[in-house]
Amino acid sequence: MLAIVRRSLVLRGYINTEFVDEHYDAFLREIGPRVRSGDIRYREDIADGLEKAPEAFIGMLAGRNFGKTLVRVS
Repeated sequence: MLAIVRRSLVLRGYINTEFVDEHYDAFLREIGPRVRSGDIRYREDIADGLEKAPEAFIGMLAGRNFGKTLVRVS
């Protein structure tokens, strides 16, 4: 904090929902096709079965996941 004060820096938080109205449609137009084509990829941790949900949740809280944690149920 002292380094911030010494340099007279201004900090501002970022909340993505502040920009939804203005940019979301353009984001979908640009990114959607790139995800479908494979240019942009994302990772998910998937636990199969509802019985694995508690373990997946605990792992997510402990930081053992990468990307989204999902529980796949049929």
